[in-house]
Amino acid sequence: MADHFEEVGPEAAQEAIESGEETILFVGRSTCPYCQKFLPKLSAVVKEANRPAYFLDSEKPEQLDEVNALRETYDMKTVPSLLYSQGDTISVRSDSSMSEDEIKDFIQSA
Repeated sequence: MADHFEEVGPEAAQEAIESGEETILFVGRSTCPYCQKFLPKLSAVVKEANRPAYFLDSEKPEQLDEVNALRETYDMKTVPSLLYSQGDTISVRSDSSMSEDEIKDFIQSA
């Protein structure tokens, strides 16, 4: 679903967040029209910035409990959700209407 993203499970996503390294995590699902609207904008930003990014599929049946726990931990109430972390800073936005410029600002100012 997400070009320019490495698909990860909830455990790997949590490890990336806890690593302290810069982490861009997109949480969504292929059946979500808002995710489909948001993804091209996020992909363009990630590609232009040449930064690593991760995709967590929120509807894989075998990992639903773990995905829901991760979403609850970081207050990701809806999909799509965009999580940015670096060091001790963790920021989340769940807003598919963000423009490419707003996504860039979010990632740079988080």
